[in-house]
Amino acid sequence: MSREYPLPYDRGNKKWTSLLLSEHRERLLQWKTSHGKQERPVLTPERSNELAFLIQEAFYEQSYITITYFSDDEYQQLHGKIKNCRLDIKSIEVSSKDGPASILFSDIIDIL
Repeated sequence: MSREYPLPYDRGNKKWTSLLLSEHRERLLQWKTSHGKQERPVLTPERSNELAFLIQEAFYEQSYITITYFSDDEYQQLHGKIKNCRLDIKSIEVSSKDGPASILFSDIIDIL
C-alpha cells in the first residue's frame, strides 16, 4: 500500500529572505518604492477623438506609427502598422517587428 504525502509547502519569496543581506533588503525596498505602479492617465473627449482620427488615418494610409499605450500598470510603446480595426471589441491589431499585437482603444495614450 503506497502512502501519498502532500507536496511541501512552498513559501515563495519568504524562503530566500534569510539569504539576503540587510543592504540588499534596503536596495530592494528603494527599488520597489521608486518603481511603483503608474497611474492610468485620463484622456479628455477631445483627445480621444483626435486619437480615433489618427488611428483611422494610419489604417487607411497603412503608414508606420508609434503607439504609446498603458498596460500592466506601465507605459509601453509599439512601432508598426495597423492591420485591422476591430470595432466590435474596440481594439486595433498592429503588425510590428516583434509580431502581431492587439491593443484596446481605451489603453492608447498617444500616437506618433
